[in-house]
Amino acid sequence: MKIAAVQETYSPFIGGSSFRAHEIFKRLVKAGHEVDVYTARLSPDLKPFEIIDGVNVYRINTPGGLLKHGGEFRVIPDVIRFTSGVFFRLLFTKKKYDIFEVNHCPLIPVFVVKSVSLIRRIPVSITFHEVWKELWFSYIKNKAICYMGIFLESLTTKVGDRIIAVSRVTGERLKTCFGVPLDKFDIISNGVDLFAFQQQSYEKIPYKIVYLGRLNKHKNVDLLIKAFQSIKNKVPNATLDIAGDGPERHNLEALSKDIPSINFHGSVTEEKKIELLSSAWLYVLPSVREGQGITLLEAMAARTPTIAAFYEGSGVISVIRHGENGLLAKPDPENIANAILKYYASPQLYSQIQEEGLRFVETLDWDYIASEHERLYRSMTGEETNLVPDWSSMPRERHLDNALK
Repeated sequence: MKIAAVQETYSPFIGGSSFRAHEIFKRLVKAGHEVDVYTARLSPDLKPFEIIDGVNVYRINTPGGLLKHGGEFRVIPDVIRFTSGVFFRLLFTKKKYDIFEVNHCPLIPVFVVKSVSLIRRIPVSITFHEVWKELWFSYIKNKAICYMGIFLESLTTKVGDRIIAVSRVTGERLKTCFGVPLDKFDIISNGVDLFAFQQQSYEKIPYKIVYLGRLNKHKNVDLLIKAFQSIKNKVPNATLDIAGDGPERHNLEALSKDIPSINFHGSVTEEKKIELLSSAWLYVLPSVREGQGITLLEAMAARTPTIAAFYEGSGVISVIRHGENGLLAKPDPENIANAILKYYASPQLYSQIQEEGLRFVETLDWDYIASEHERLYRSMTGEETNLVPDWSSMPRERHLDNALK
């Protein structure tokens, strides 16, 4: 197959969406398919075209960088440039694609991809990492813009021939928020490179707590730092390693300056990421907004127990079964600290969650995830029909109000 993917951010940009896309696309190339990615040129240092792990990457100029505040907001003129660039390149390319794959965010490119698909008669798959709906009001002050965003988001759910939801939570929100029927979408989880973690051997460092990800406001790393401050009173040899970069780094370093044993690593390589997660005693993800949480899966592959913030609409509950393969905590310092102390007080709980976490990710290798995409794309070209999401195979969730009290 020849696949054209519209992906606002892509390697070497560090982010969950771009990371997922590259892990899948490079495996599809290895399986014999051709993948062209149309993405934004976020920096003049990036080449307009290059081949990364066999994937053809075409970058569309965005002089302002497209993203601002670490990706929390977008430069609107650059979104328009990117969208128009995607339209003309897909419309006038001499390549005959079999599939258009488009990331749902930002919303506008979805519609130009659909318009080209109607002209060229090519089916469109849209991948949803999150469903915002009411969350628009948490990030945008202008209510008119929020209502417009919700309207456009609703429309994006109707223009794809197929929809991919990266977690069961995202799938359920597609259904409940916008009425997307079950037979319209497939749930294809994020994955993990199990082989990469199995090849490495690092000893666990007692009471080493790790966070890995963007340092954006909604990631709530400040809550983890405040929780760690209270943990130090009860576990004096505890350490906190924070890996990643973003607009909040300066504020977080200022918050940490009087707290001993906090280390900021900045952006790290894949090798360093594996070392940090494998040597960690705990991995904590305090973010209130996640499509699923790839780093949770990676921590489980590293046999590192996890804690994630429980927040309405966050996809982490598609990964963590509270008290079984991880712990959930309300997004405040006290509850995060209490969850950390649960592991500290119970070696039995720690060992149980180590084993259950590893068992959970054993079927989520990126090779399998890529094969699910291949299966779906083949079905869209007529090789298979009548595909319905297998809800029974997805992680079950439960009502957690009592569990979190």
